[in-house]
Parts: sequence; C-alpha cells; structure tokens
Amino acid sequence: MRKRSALTGFLTVLVLIAVIVSTSDAQSADRTIIRVKGSNVMAAAVDRLAKSFMASNPDYMVVVSGGGTQAGFNALLKGSCEIAPASRKITPFEMDLAAQRRLRIGERLIGREGIGIIVNPKNPVKSLTMDQVRSIFTGKYSVWSQVGGPETLIILFSTKLERSGTAVYFKSFCLKGDKIGVDTNTKYYFDHVIREVAQTDEAVGYCPLVKAIPAEEAGKIRILSIKKDEESPAVVPTPATVEDRSYPLIMPLYFYYIDRPGGKVARFVDYCAREGLKLY
Repeated sequence: MRKRSALTGFLTVLVLIAVIVSTSDAQSADRTIIRVKGSNVMAAAVDRLAKSFMASNPDYMVVVSGGGTQAGFNALLKGSCEIAPASRKITPFEMDLAAQRRLRIGERLIGREGIGIIVNPKNPVKSLTMDQVRSIFTGKYSVWSQVGGPETLIILFSTKLERSGTAVYFKSFCLKGDKIGVDTNTKYYFDHVIREVAQTDEAVGYCPLVKAIPAEEAGKIRILSIKKDEESPAVVPTPATVEDRSYPLIMPLYFYYIDRPGGKVARFVDYCAREGLKLY
C-alpha cells in the first residue's frame, strides 16, 4: 500500500512538471525573442533601449550582450543572434558568407560615436591634427617633441584589430589603411588601454569617447582636442561636437540584423533608430 501511494505521488509530480513545462513553452512561443550581440561601445545603450521597448511591448524579450563587433558578426552568421551592433561596416567576405548560408542581412545606421586620442595627464600636448595622429600611430613620429611635446619617446597602445570594430575603423579612417606602428603595445580591451595610458607618462592610445570621458573625469587620462588640418580650430571631443560633427574623428554605428516573418526584428530596429542611441 505504501509503495502504491509513493508511486501515485511520484506520477502526480511528473504530471505537474509536464504541465508547468508545457505552459512555459506556450508562453515562450507567444513571445518574440530577439538576441542582440556585438559592439561593447553600444551594449549599455542598446540594453536601455531594449528595456524601454519591452516595457511597452510585453510580447517581446530582447536579450543584449557585448563581446565586440567581430563576435557579433560571428554570432549573426551562425544564427545565434538576430541583431549585431557594429562599429564598422560588414566586410564583403562576411556578406559572401551570409549569401552562402542564404541569410538576408539588413543594415541600419543607428548612431555615431567619437574616438578619443588619450594621453597621460602629465603630457603637456593639448591638441593634434589628423595628420599628426596618423604619423604618431603609424610610427612615423616616435618622439613627443615632433608634435610640440617633450624630448621623450612616444609609447603607443591599441586594442586587438581582430576583435574590435573601433580598431578596424580607426585603422581605415584615421590611418588611411596603413599599418599601425610595429612597436605598438596591443591590449585586449579599451579599459586596459586606458589603464596603461594612466600609468605611463609617455603613453598615447585611442578609445571610444563613452570609455574615455569617464576616465578623464576621474583624472586618469586626458583627451586631446583634434584639428581637421593645420588651418582648422582644435575641437574638444564631447557628445555635442560628435552630434554636430564638428569633431573630426567620428565613427558610424550600425545594426546588422536578420529579420523574421512579419518584420518583428525590424520593429525593434525601427524603435532604436527612432529613439536614438544615447551612449552617455
């Protein structure tokens, strides 16, 4: 009798579990799940947009993670995300892979961000022209006195080109496709670049303003003003000078996405474009 009661109780538990699981699956089936993976520059801002979007669209679940632009493209091409925020344009090779896999990828310009040239607070240099920036980061200039600074060697820091859309864009736009200096110290994250510049008097690096501005406010680094050329005024990089495009070192930010029947992914993309990507 006890064995029969125990068996009956066990079967009852199994039935309850089955009901709960089937109910959960039904609820998931009623919701549109959008996975967003890519640019670390955009991750926090996109997450804020996702939360506000879901507040008025309870039939959606938008899950946002970073990892870098390259990680986002890899996930998009593998089908493990629907949207890849990117700080560079998709490459022809990546488009070919998408075509081979019969993926129709949409592109949407979603915002812009400035790239800050950062130095140690002890560095007396206040501004650079775009040509000077190019000469420094390609290794043509190796001493700070070549740009009005002290007679000390320039120590370069950058992130890995393979994973960072910002690094790719910086190389193509600012360096005009030239290779970065052979003596450049390469770090994995922009936070590491900021840390090294903060600890090294002769250092210079670059990073998105969303990273640079808080570090400057904390007194760790200083962001240089940039001139388009010798005849132009030095422009302080701020959210306002990025928005009006008076700051010369700006990168576009994109959403690359694979839409679903009924335009469900495009609906969230449109929302983000309409609301605007507020990085700060």
